[in-house]
Amino acid sequence: IRLHGKVTLDGEPFGGGVVTFYPQGEKLYERLKFTDVDERGEYEIMVDGPGEYVAIVQRIGDAPGQQQNVEFPSEIPDQDEFRLDFELPLGRISGTVFGPDKKPQAAARVTLSPAGGLRSDALRGGQYAEIQTGADGKFDLVALRPGRYTVSAGGAAFFNIGAGEARLGRVSEELRVGEDQWLENVDFHLQAPGSLEITVTDLDGAPVPGAYIFVRDAAGRIIEPFSLFQTDGSGKFEQQGLTPGEYTVTARKGSSVSLESPPVKVNTESRSKISMQISDGNDALGLRIPGWEIQFVGSRLHGGLGTCAGGEGEYRRDQNDRAANDGLIPD
Repeated sequence: IRLHGKVTLDGEPFGGGVVTFYPQGEKLYERLKFTDVDERGEYEIMVDGPGEYVAIVQRIGDAPGQQQNVEFPSEIPDQDEFRLDFELPLGRISGTVFGPDKKPQAAARVTLSPAGGLRSDALRGGQYAEIQTGADGKFDLVALRPGRYTVSAGGAAFFNIGAGEARLGRVSEELRVGEDQWLENVDFHLQAPGSLEITVTDLDGAPVPGAYIFVRDAAGRIIEPFSLFQTDGSGKFEQQGLTPGEYTVTARKGSSVSLESPPVKVNTESRSKISMQISDGNDALGLRIPGWEIQFVGSRLHGGLGTCAGGEGEYRRDQNDRAANDGLIPD
């Protein structure tokens, strides 16, 4: 099927990006199709057939991993040609990131992800952004739908790409954006970071390499919404770029999961340490809902064995009794 259309923002062409179509069903990452959006905001692509898709309009940044994404659930009819236009929402969040020296920080990470429950028809919750501040320390998150978002600044390098020593602690704030609302002067004042060395073993005390690590702050917010952080051959991983405070940790590898750790305190410019064990998650009480396999582990609800829209992750109940994303591991 030949798809074509136009991407606009406030009536103007939104060019220079990419549109990706993910078909619903199995092996969606193997069957995806993508194409560039030209400077007129127009695109054209061939997809394999009709059905339900998730279309992602993506603006790519200059540095590795930089992107701003908006998702559109789409129904493609069974016909030779179909026009599908995308009008981007007008919500916006902008501000400045300041460092420990009280000066604006260039090239500081800024991440946006939905707060609360994941939509079942979304790959990344409907909206996701990973950008950097400009030379003046300013950032601008655009094309946001109405809703609640977690915006984080600072921290370790994105996916540890080009990772060196983190220079800024990571701070998160939950914000609500109204219809066509622009939240200005959302500033972040970051501290010098500490780090947390995590050691994962099995019940016999043997190191567990390749365990995925999830770190939460004192408010229960996941530090990284998408995690590729794994323990090394000695079962260790060091989470850098943490603002001084208390954190909890969970670990997972395959069907093995850990209980959530007790809070551990992280101080400025120092390394705290914690050890934890993982065991077979089948010992926990299981509950299945479409697309997910959920497990009760301790007092939280986790989905350590399941997949959701192509990514594995952890889930917990939010205040509206929905399963809320606590960090995804992209396939």
